[in-house]
Amino acid sequence: MSRLDPSSRSPRPLPRLRLDPWEERFRSELVRLGSDPRVTTFIGDGSPWPRKQAEERHERCLEHWRTHGFGWRGIIDEESGGFLGVAAANYLHAPVLEVDTSAVEIGWWTDPEHWGRGIATHAARIVRDESFRDIDSDVLVARLHRDNIASATVARNTGLDYRGDFTTELGTPAHLYALNRVDWVPSAR
Repeated sequence: MSRLDPSSRSPRPLPRLRLDPWEERFRSELVRLGSDPRVTTFIGDGSPWPRKQAEERHERCLEHWRTHGFGWRGIIDEESGGFLGVAAANYLHAPVLEVDTSAVEIGWWTDPEHWGRGIATHAARIVRDESFRDIDSDVLVARLHRDNIASATVARNTGLDYRGDFTTELGTPAHLYALNRVDWVPSAR
């Protein structure tokens, strides 16, 4: 059975989430997630990340926080304190289709043990609202591998609309999803 088949698991409620700013304690979690091919299938070239690559990304995440005051966040289960994944907001590093680098790109990775519970959607909505409210972005984007159906669902459930196809710098076919500030409906607090 597929991981998204509702009969394959007993339902578990969505935990109360907290998004913590990226810090040193997340290094080992990023190494763990980055080495899992289930997580990296639709990231970059689709290969699991060697430890060095994950640690370099971790350092860039720390630097982004120091420079910009926002960035990657650890998704934390408030009850257990457990690490559930990553939610991210970063400035778009290169123009994509009609969107320039003033846009904020959002993204999400969840631990495969927690897939199908709505964690990515809940975290993405928090990042979306903070990006418009606190970062003062005019447009949010998500760049998704063409075959990443689960993340496309998260993007649509977060209010982002499909804007077109493009090819990444690695030659990967991708879709661009975006939401303009004028179309944003904040989540209830």
